[in-house]
Amino acid sequence: MATNRERLRFIVQRLKDGDYRKLFQLAKYKLGMSDEKQSTDFTEPASHFHTQKQEAISSFLDFLEGGEQPQWPLEVFIEVSNLCDLQCAMCHTFSALNPKRFTLISHRHRGFFNTDLIEERMDKVLEHALVLHAFGYGEPTLHPEFARLLDILDKYEVMVDFFTHGMHLNESLCKDLVSKRISKITVSFSGSDKEDYENIYIGGEFDKVMNGIRQLQAEKQRQATEFPLIVINSLAFRHHVEKLPDFVRLMGEAGANVIHLKPFKTYDIIQELHGHASVHHAEQEGKILEEAHRIATEYGIRLESADYESDRDDETVLQSRHMGTRALSTQVVPIEELKHIAREKRESGGLGEKAAGKIGIQVPQPDEVEYHHLDRMVCMEPFKTLYFGYEGAAYPCCYKHIMWGDIEKQQAHEIWQSDLMQSLRSHVAQQEYPVDLCHGCIKTDLYPKGNAARMYGIQYARWYQGRFGNEFAPELLEKVRLLPDSREVFQTLRDSGSG
Repeated sequence: MATNRERLRFIVQRLKDGDYRKLFQLAKYKLGMSDEKQSTDFTEPASHFHTQKQEAISSFLDFLEGGEQPQWPLEVFIEVSNLCDLQCAMCHTFSALNPKRFTLISHRHRGFFNTDLIEERMDKVLEHALVLHAFGYGEPTLHPEFARLLDILDKYEVMVDFFTHGMHLNESLCKDLVSKRISKITVSFSGSDKEDYENIYIGGEFDKVMNGIRQLQAEKQRQATEFPLIVINSLAFRHHVEKLPDFVRLMGEAGANVIHLKPFKTYDIIQELHGHASVHHAEQEGKILEEAHRIATEYGIRLESADYESDRDDETVLQSRHMGTRALSTQVVPIEELKHIAREKRESGGLGEKAAGKIGIQVPQPDEVEYHHLDRMVCMEPFKTLYFGYEGAAYPCCYKHIMWGDIEKQQAHEIWQSDLMQSLRSHVAQQEYPVDLCHGCIKTDLYPKGNAARMYGIQYARWYQGRFGNEFAPELLEKVRLLPDSREVFQTLRDSGSG
């Protein structure tokens, strides 16, 4: 029996497609004016891969109870593009303020992921995965086959999400994203007004991005769906945190569902941003956050600020969020001067150039990887995640240092089940982390600390019911809800010698 939600989705889709004939035939049948129902079934096509999804979750749960390593990743990344058409001040690679911008851009061959590889090499992995992140270190909507890529991913019944700067959220794309029930779109956006935004997102247009967010929300309302969720990824610049309540109100009125306030990280090479990282103090920033949370509640927004909040001293916080070895500059450059400085660097030729060249994929042998024991770090990424870079290299998380496989030569599931990946997971289960891969997280302590498998399991069940109108494995989902946090998981792994 079709639900009201399914009936509504059927009608909306027929109207969208201009298929009034089927609606007319259905109305005649329901009113008894026709004996023939025609082909007007309300329901979505049945799920084809619910069994595979359950197998992946069950394998992960068995591993946590002392069984063999997970047979499938729950989470997959595809670096759709490693190009970007903005020059955001804080971006290590593309920043217009970076004197080595062109050197960094040309350090690796730039372009787009080969869409054909998805069906040719990733079939089995995607049939089992719960979530597919269609982004990496670039702007995914620049891919010339972005619509086709989404069409292909749609058939695997994965929750698809991606990060974007939002400059290409036009009417056509918004309609496509909503009709495909993309699960989440995260827009990078900091600044409560045009001036604050455009001084940071160099090349970006405040009004254009805001219109895109509003358009996406309007399309969701038109198609009567909660998907995709509209998430705002916001960085804790000092000037931005000071106006955070205004920013939350701005996003609430535009239709955002979630705002993440993330710590702002600095780099040696972009000294103009030194001094602009906000540090949380209960008596000052804490009060601003209280007001921002109040406004978020008013608009039904979830404001996440835990990663930014800290009770450590300023120097410790700033150093932990500094990606480099040099001392932080004590000179604070006004935010409103950043665009002018960027223009001067371009005009003076001070950004330098270097010929582009593609770096070959070199996968180490298991015994060539150096590990470091770290009791305080409890990272679940290698047990649930598989990341594919633009060039086809595979990684166990989004930090791209050691290449752990080559999708041009191997099937994705063969990479996941390879001796190298199994060796990695065996070491990490005992809190031994590969130095070349994990040094950034070891320094900053900003690795994912929560048990994301629990989060994605719950989110997938919600998304699945919205798409298919049926519950997703309620008994299995209850086990997922009861999953312990990462620290307790690692204690169990150590005690059992799992891996």
